[in-house]
Amino acid sequence: MTHPNNFFISKATRGWLTTETKSPKGQLDRQSRKLLQPAINHCKAKHPGGLVHSLATDMGVTPELAKMAGICAELFYAACSFTDDLQDNDARKYMGEVSLSLLINTQAHLFALSGAAANFYQKKLQDKYSSVSTKCKTSDNLNLCGFLFQTSSQMLNGQYYELQHENWNPDIYIKVAYLSSGKQFSYYLLLALYPNLLDPDKKFHCNELHNWLKWSEYYGIGLQITTDYKTQDPRLLDFTEAELEIIVAETQKQLEATQMLLDYDFKSLLSELYSVFSRICS
Repeated sequence: MTHPNNFFISKATRGWLTTETKSPKGQLDRQSRKLLQPAINHCKAKHPGGLVHSLATDMGVTPELAKMAGICAELFYAACSFTDDLQDNDARKYMGEVSLSLLINTQAHLFALSGAAANFYQKKLQDKYSSVSTKCKTSDNLNLCGFLFQTSSQMLNGQYYELQHENWNPDIYIKVAYLSSGKQFSYYLLLALYPNLLDPDKKFHCNELHNWLKWSEYYGIGLQITTDYKTQDPRLLDFTEAELEIIVAETQKQLEATQMLLDYDFKSLLSELYSVFSRICS
């Protein structure tokens, strides 16, 4: 997930981690930072932080908050990406000869840091606005950390289905893509848009946020399809031509239906996605 802003966000992420390492009350010590760094560096060029920062900026979020949204996105992506690499036995390619116990420690610590960053971001939002939006019903109020934990759990549910690989069919594929990628992307969009929900001066309400989150779930599924196609993943390519067309057509249908509810130019986000879709079905 390349973006022109990725370098800026990666530099900011490393600055935040350095502060956490040096602070007496920080979330890291030097040895743990050294262990985690290869996993974080592995995602340096390709993460959603730049996209989240750009979307937040487009939606009028202040520069400081937009940057913190991007940092949270990069850290969570690093945790999810490392989890995938553990599953596929690819982590040792960049982690080196470390024990399985330390690989598990790395995974858990990355998720913990994602939570710490989300909590830091939430506090910044509370300092600037209010901890609860007056635009929502009480039951609709979203907590970033709570949403992060839910997303992490759903992603791991998706990984379980993928590892079991039982009764693999288009419905199971879509379910796994929804849990592992769709829900993950909805968290990234929440990071970008949440400040506008709390800002009383912005005409941005709960129903609009939920429309964005629904769209982002299908966009995440689309990203999973394009990634699997580009990497020639048999979990996608072993389907028949007719099954592939069903997967693509349903995803594109839902993307277009949810997009109609939003006032945003999606051309740059969807051009590559639809290009790959057309190649799959050609």
